[in-house]
Amino acid sequence: MARPVIALDLDGVLADFRAGWQGVDVIGDPIPGAREFAEALYEFADILIYTARCGEDLNGTKATTLRRNAIRDWLEKHSIPYTDIWTGRGKPTARAYVDDCAVECAPHEAGDGPLGRIETFAKAYSRALKLCGLTTIDRREMANVLRDRLAEVEEREMKEQPADTGGEF
Repeated sequence: MARPVIALDLDGVLADFRAGWQGVDVIGDPIPGAREFAEALYEFADILIYTARCGEDLNGTKATTLRRNAIRDWLEKHSIPYTDIWTGRGKPTARAYVDDCAVECAPHEAGDGPLGRIETFAKAYSRALKLCGLTTIDRREMANVLRDRLAEVEEREMKEQPADTGGEF
């Protein structure tokens, strides 16, 4: 049986990225605990390193190779286990994604009722607003907009439910 694949973001998950983009071959220091985290994952899954630094093909294949080599050298220098490095565009195929800019949203896991879905969407919305750098006041205003829209969905779902005819149990 094939091992599951977990995609790990490089910048902000494994490597310190608080200084922002410094160039293709400049990768921050490992975040304390990152190696141990990757080692624990590697015990049961293949690790696919992915990063936005590889998503833009600035100078063709040569630039992509340079980026990939810089990442590989950094991982090996810091003894961080990995199976492969994703240098393609878009989202790589994986069972799970670990990313500092991710917004978890799984409304299908919230149950059948609208309240669980509304709470799930509200949490994802709040995180997305925060990642976009909106102020607390802006986030509160936007949360009210979402709340109103989701209330409309809940109201519509209630109208669509079959009426209780008072029949036997």
